[in-house]
Amino acid sequence: MGDTATISAVLVNGQNSTFTQVCFNIEGFPSTGFITSITPECTTLQPFETMSASLNVTATPAAAPQNVTALIVATGGTFVVQAFLLVTVVPAIPAWIPWSMIGVFVAILGLSLFWGNRRKRRRKR
Repeated sequence: MGDTATISAVLVNGQNSTFTQVCFNIEGFPSTGFITSITPECTTLQPFETMSASLNVTATPAAAPQNVTALIVATGGTFVVQAFLLVTVVPAIPAWIPWSMIGVFVAILGLSLFWGNRRKRRRKR
């Protein structure tokens, strides 16, 4: 949680034409749990030019462990290019750690109750 991944998307114009507006978009991420940004969002792509965009994905504490399949979509003029992206969110700590902490708490609570009652019994005699 709180980790950021940066993914580079590269678009190559193999045609002898200029695309006046090429825009990148991100689709498929849940509305909560992730902060996404892509830079640059839109630009001009000249003939035989290569364009690179960076996608930053940050998992917030609200991101549950899951697999997310997202799309990076590039649109410009009459073309649409899509690239699939699989993001796997793993728990920040292993599941056994919170359960072991609960177990230790219950053991300490039980021991304190047991020893506390034993002292009271000795004093009454």
